Amino acid sequence: MNNYYEIFRNNFPYISREENTLKDVISNKDNIIVEEKNNNELLGFAIINKNTILLLFVFDKYRKKGIGTKLLNKCERIIKDNGYDKLVIGVGFNYLAPGVPTSKKYVDSVHEKLDPRVNDIASNFFEKRGYIHSWKDCNCFDMKMPLEDFNRNKYSIGDTINNILYRWATIDDLDDIVKCADDACQYQDEKFSKYYKNKELYSDKSNKKVIVAIKNNKIVGSLIVSIETEDKDLGCVGCTCVSFNETHQKIGTYMVMLGTKYLKDIGLKNASLSYTYTGLDKLYGYSGYKISCYYMMATKDLNSKKIYLKVPSIDELYYRQEWMKDPKTMSYNAGYDINVNGYDKETGTITKTDEEMITWYNNWVNKEPDKYFAYIYDSKIVEPIGEVYYYLDNGIHSMGIVIQDKYRGKGYSYPALLELEKIAFEKNNINELSDYIPEDRKGAIKTFTKAGFIYTNNNYIYKIFDKEVVVKQLTITKDMYNKAMHK
Repeated sequence: MNNYYEIFRNNFPYISREENTLKDVISNKDNIIVEEKNNNELLGFAIINKNTILLLFVFDKYRKKGIGTKLLNKCERIIKDNGYDKLVIGVGFNYLAPGVPTSKKYVDSVHEKLDPRVNDIASNFFEKRGYIHSWKDCNCFDMKMPLEDFNRNKYSIGDTINNILYRWATIDDLDDIVKCADDACQYQDEKFSKYYKNKELYSDKSNKKVIVAIKNNKIVGSLIVSIETEDKDLGCVGCTCVSFNETHQKIGTYMVMLGTKYLKDIGLKNASLSYTYTGLDKLYGYSGYKISCYYMMATKDLNSKKIYLKVPSIDELYYRQEWMKDPKTMSYNAGYDINVNGYDKETGTITKTDEEMITWYNNWVNKEPDKYFAYIYDSKIVEPIGEVYYYLDNGIHSMGIVIQDKYRGKGYSYPALLELEKIAFEKNNINELSDYIPEDRKGAIKTFTKAGFIYTNNNYIYKIFDKEVVVKQLTITKDMYNKAMHK
């Protein structure tokens, strides 16, 4: 357990969570640990709790080798086998990080100064594998501030501002604080009152305190202020609550300002707040806090089957390289007299070096509109299941589709063809797609015709293993596609 804790601390130093909290989450008895090892060396690991991946981590020197994909695939299988339909990254019974740390924001924000160690590599990894940001039109983020930059020193705790008293809470205030918090959060999924029910907050020996705002002898606001036990120079503010009918009176703004001034006055150097959301960047920003890290609140539906296309990065070439060497996947290609370096007529396989794959990539990928190549993905499966492509060939756009052998017969070709048609005709505005298919491949012909392709008068006779086979051309035009879409 301590090893996982140290790994988290060393690799996510910009995430502020108390040591005891992190260790409690990591050591939870219901956790499932998934590891990838080479002999006895740990390459990466994941921590699962119920339907939540609390952490998925691969050591830097082993990244871009498919280890993260293997771990994620195992996690998805375990979670689905345990009866869950939805997978969440980050927040479950508790959290290490609220979501996937990222530099990417999903809606506009203000008061941003991202930690230079934060990037979008992890969020891109999950997005490519069918995960979505579940908060849609709302960001999730942390905010931080060097306290030397704090300059709103006019008021202190104990002052009355605009007829509202701001003071430290006592245990006698607990019931009224809970009522205030429930009222403030009545339209939120998460109720902050659960945090205020911790009686240690009201002890003189605690590293945490609660500020309350009192109007007409009634608690109308509350805020938790804490000193980190591990980083003695860091303090935190959070769980800001203002009674619903008392909003727009700057009560939250003054509580944040007073709490932050207290942290500065006792000699701390930095202040932070975690797991907050769009709108509160303005509230906390008034006191000088700036967004330091965003989170992708990543989720994935494990039951829905969604087919989509994605242009691969150069680091993902190994999938195609492996497919071309697989006799089962390439069996359709066997027996032809093809003048291609690395082609094996007996098996249909094509063997390419890494350098040859990179040359091919540079000639084929990201060459739209007249040339297109993409992997086919099922949103429930981490790895790509096949590929589609088209290219300009003697005035027409020839195309192809290959499904990895283990995924054949599962209905993937038809929706993948529809996605390719959408790219070709709607996005890239080409005029037609065409393919040549041996007439004995009845299943393939049925799929193409279902997707709107029709026969042309162009038929050829090829010799496959010295046997003459009729190969027929099927095509679909942009006009045909548009008519089908408007039926």
